[in-house]
Amino acid sequence: TNFFFDLESDVDRSLAALKAEFDRLTAQDAMASVNQGFLESSNVSVVDEMVNIISIQRSYETNQKMIQAEDDTLQIAVQQLGRIGG
Repeated sequence: TNFFFDLESDVDRSLAALKAEFDRLTAQDAMASVNQGFLESSNVSVVDEMVNIISIQRSYETNQKMIQAEDDTLQIAVQQLGRIGG
């Protein structure tokens, strides 16, 4: 399979998942209410979000290494073709 086609498919799936999550959160926000005299809490788990950030960072680094490896492979191929053709 083509590396760039797979990468494009992954991006498309990620965008679709992000849109679905945005739509879900928007619908959830539409049901929100404001109550006088109540203390607002965060609604965010710091530990869960840190785990998510670490996971995303690792995925990003993995993708970055895959792209670098593909680039290195193509560079070697071009150099070898240059020697054969020259």
